[in-house]
Amino acid sequence: MTPSETTAPDADAIAFLERHARNAGLVAASATASPEDRDRANVTRQAAERWAQDLRAGMHHGEAEAWAAVLAAREAEQASEGSE
Repeated sequence: MTPSETTAPDADAIAFLERHARNAGLVAASATASPEDRDRANVTRQAAERWAQDLRAGMHHGEAEAWAAVLAAREAEQASEGSE
């Protein structure tokens, strides 16, 4: 799968993050929200936008396999430490 290809679950996650970013943007722009809430909403909006961009770019492809390898290496290391 190339980074430009988007699967249905990817599209759902991207739509969710975009909606979350829009909602956070509304809070950030709200005159009735406290300054702390506006700041937090701004950070949330920026993060959600970035995650959606990363998903669209395919940055996550292969992540599960890579993470499984990291976990397997950690387990092997812990097993070898326990057998000493």
